[in-house]
Parts: sequence; C-alpha cells; structure tokens
Amino acid sequence: MKKISQIILIPFFLVLGFSCSNNNNDNNKSEAFISERENYSTQLIPNSFVSDGETPIPPDSLFKIVKYESEVGLLDAYLSTNIDTTKKYPVVVWAHGGFGGIGSWFWEDQSYISSFIHSDVVIFCPSWRGENNNPGSFELFYGEVNDLTNAIEYVSSLAYTDSSRIYLAGHSTGGTLCMLASMMSDKIRATFSFGGAPDIQAVVGDGEGYGNTPYDYKVNKESELRSAINFVQDFKNPVYYFEGEDSFYSSYALKMEKQAVKMKIPFQTFIVPNGTHFNIVSPINELIVEKIRLDDQPELNINFTLEEINNKMQ
Repeated sequence: MKKISQIILIPFFLVLGFSCSNNNNDNNKSEAFISERENYSTQLIPNSFVSDGETPIPPDSLFKIVKYESEVGLLDAYLSTNIDTTKKYPVVVWAHGGFGGIGSWFWEDQSYISSFIHSDVVIFCPSWRGENNNPGSFELFYGEVNDLTNAIEYVSSLAYTDSSRIYLAGHSTGGTLCMLASMMSDKIRATFSFGGAPDIQAVVGDGEGYGNTPYDYKVNKESELRSAINFVQDFKNPVYYFEGEDSFYSSYALKMEKQAVKMKIPFQTFIVPNGTHFNIVSPINELIVEKIRLDDQPELNINFTLEEINNKMQ
C-alpha cells in the first residue's frame, strides 16, 4: 500500500452530528458528477484483472444468491435469509473490497460483516460486472458505480426492506465505490466508507496503480471521473469516512473534509490512531450497528466521536 511521509491523526471535528431529512442534503443541488459521466465514455484497454470465478454457495441459514439487473446483464449478489420476511428491516448494502468478486469470507470467522449478520438488518452484498461469472468487463470504479446504484434499486424494491433506511458501506475498493455511488443515488440514508481511495489519479499516476488499470492512466479525465475528491459538492447523503493512520489515503480524505466544511456538505473523516487499513473495519462496524438500531426516526440522527471509535478499537 502506498504511504505518505506525514500523517495527520486527528480529524478537523471530533464531533459532527448529521441530522437531515431522509435521503437528501438540501444544501446540495449539484449534479456535476452525474452530468459529466453521462457525457463521457470510458475507453478500456487490456489489463491484468482476473475474476474469482463461480460465486461460492453460501450457508442457507445466512444468505442466498440472487441476481440483480445492470446495464451489462444480471449480476450475482448475496442476500440475507435469516430474517422474517413479514416484517420491515433497515438495509446495509455492503460493497466488498479487493478485485474479483464476492465469496465465502462474508460468512467465515472474523468476517467484516459479522456484526451485521447477527443484527436485525437485511444485508445485500453485490458483485460487479466482470467479477465471478458475471457479464461485462472490469472498469475500475466506472461502470461498477452503476452496478452499485442498481443494487440499491434492487434491494429497495424488496417487500421486507425499509426503503427509507438503506445504508451503504464498504471497505477499500468497496469504500471507493460507496463514495461515488453516494453522488448518484438519492435512496441512501447514510454512507460509511472504510479506506476508500478519494483520488484515483494519486493511485494510478505512477503507471502502476493497483496493477490492473483498465484505461490509459495518462488521460486525466478517466481518473477524474473515478475520484470522489473532485465532486465533494455532489454527495446526496451524509458520508462518514474511516481510515487507519498508516494509510496513503488519509491526507486526501482530510482534504475532502476541508472542502466539505466550506461547502456545508455532510462529509466527515475519522483517522484512527494506531489503526490500519484493515483492523478498523470490524470494531467500527459494531458501532455502526448500534447507530443504525437507534436511527429509527424520519430524520437521520447518526454521529460519531473519535473517543467512542477508540473505545471500540480497544
């Protein structure tokens, strides 16, 4: 993972509660991200991406495989089965990390989403185009954003989901997609991004990136439209960003927060002292479950403090 020479440990605001009308930030009227994407077509090139292959069969007691529609065809996803379909539940759409697809780590010991599995929420874990045995091609945060917004549409249409309480969360590459999808969909109540990449140009600009860049990294527009840092004004729901202090991404997330404060956009960054890109996820997800459980009124009422995050880490 890339490093930076100096790390800022403390977020600009230790407490910044977000309370706003469901699904939309009234201060945010920009549609620049959507408009620019509609007027641009990414140009894919050969790359080293490898799909994980056939989607592993989950335990019947926890998940089932479903298909959701996207512009390239039907894509695989895991959907909770350990719920009472006669009731209404909040939803967590979990965007997986890494590249290649969804798999058995969702239900194995030490799963990042264990705290969601054992709570009264519906979990939806989609895969993206080109992954598993899905149609389409790997696009590195471009077409996959459309897939994620389509996944949100799918789960919001289920009879037993509360469409006013759809929460988006994801780790690493999934955290990157979460931020971008939060500029596209108005059905998200709140977004939790764990270590998403705010600036893709900073990642791929050395010509290496993640080792699988599917476009010409020298074309600035390609990376610009994959980078949330360029469209902070377009967030349609409150976004909470979490990362460990050792991460290359930390300084970029704090820069995003500075922009957001000036624009009065609800984006908050927490850089966790002694945290890593990986060890912060499960403890903070436990905290997120607690927040979701209490967030049952028409208006969003979720906030975090660095102190309570540190307590969970311990």
